[in-house]
Amino acid sequence: MTMPSNKPERGQVLLLSAILLPILLGMTALAIDFGNYAAQRRHAQNTADAIALAAAKDLPDAPAAQAAAASWATKNGVSAGQYSLQVTGGSTTPQVHVTVAKQVKFNFIRVLGIDSKDVGARAAAAKYSLGGSAGIVPWAVTQAMVDASQPGALVTMKYDATGANNGNFDAMRIDGNGASDYGTAAAYGSTSVICAANTPNCATGSCPGNFPSPCAENAPECDGPQCPPKTGNMVGDTRTAVDFRMDNTLEACDTFDEVFTPLGALLSPAEVAEWLAETAPLAAGGWLFSPGDAPAADPKTDTPTPVPPTNTPPPATSTPVPPTSTPGGPTNTPAPTSTPAGATATPTSGSGIYSLNTDCNPWGAGACEPAPSTVACSRRVIIIPVVDSFGNGSSDPLTIQKFALFFLEGYDAGRCTGNDCEIKGRFVNANLTTGALAGIYDADASVQFTKLIE
Repeated sequence: MTMPSNKPERGQVLLLSAILLPILLGMTALAIDFGNYAAQRRHAQNTADAIALAAAKDLPDAPAAQAAAASWATKNGVSAGQYSLQVTGGSTTPQVHVTVAKQVKFNFIRVLGIDSKDVGARAAAAKYSLGGSAGIVPWAVTQAMVDASQPGALVTMKYDATGANNGNFDAMRIDGNGASDYGTAAAYGSTSVICAANTPNCATGSCPGNFPSPCAENAPECDGPQCPPKTGNMVGDTRTAVDFRMDNTLEACDTFDEVFTPLGALLSPAEVAEWLAETAPLAAGGWLFSPGDAPAADPKTDTPTPVPPTNTPPPATSTPVPPTSTPGGPTNTPAPTSTPAGATATPTSGSGIYSLNTDCNPWGAGACEPAPSTVACSRRVIIIPVVDSFGNGSSDPLTIQKFALFFLEGYDAGRCTGNDCEIKGRFVNANLTTGALAGIYDADASVQFTKLIE
């Protein structure tokens, strides 16, 4: 019996392989070259974003912004002829616009006559002062007090129920006129968004109105940047809020030196500059810097999202929670004015640059859970309004000019009772990463941020 031969089939397979092999190799070559092109394009965009953020940190100083851009471009293998940077906006709306243009050479598709192709990317970043947000603690402080405070140094905020001008901070109405409204906002931050006078759409002529345009605030007690003081004796509610924040903060975040680290104490000026450049695209959610000292990445959005408040109801009692309720945690007695050995509470080398422990960032990893949770979280880092003055009468509205970052250190025993309360803490000049309202840039503002806008 004769078996059928498969030689013709083998010949067909060889013929098809000979025909398809060049095609397969060509497709592989195209995949390699186009894959490399796509990777180079992503790198160009990432580089443009990083250059823009690095340059924006030095705004509105155009030469300094150009120098920062050149340094970051060099680190990413981009030559001077491969990028351009334009500074616009002057001293009120400073921005940088970056264009990166590179040429990608092909290895395989050159046989088709395509040797290279240009790849480009654009990015823009701007610098703002914090213009407003929800989650604000309703303790208005005077600009004079902030100006007189050394960043990182222990200060005392004085509240006097008999008259705001007898102290240097005042209780403010934001979410409502009731004592419970004030107490909730003091303990957990306001549920409403408030704004400062230098913020677009924040004017008494624009409010009330639809939020966020043409009115940048939605606080029922405020009219643009003007919010009334909370009259009456608020010492008890203030004390309760401070106790709650002190006793319900993570043990790992209950000292200033655990929360903030001055980079000048750890790095040389050159190392600080390098650290700033390398962390620029990674800064979202975890870094704080002094104004003008560092970039902070923020989502590309033309409508910033207000900081969500931690609106758990306040404690039902005005009696302070004993410090022993949180073993090993914070105490209602403020920390000593001297800095513990091994760390420094104020920057060295004049850098003024602080980093914030990511886990202690109350607008990031350190955020508190929603109601009704009372778990320990980072409640000692707060933002408070800054006003020019308290006016001539107890009911005169307070005009918010700026916002300040403050770290709570509690109060001495017996110093928050009766008609007055002395709260201790530390102001921090900071470039804050947070979704917030972008205000007009003010070099004297204590809270600023940079973000990508294109």
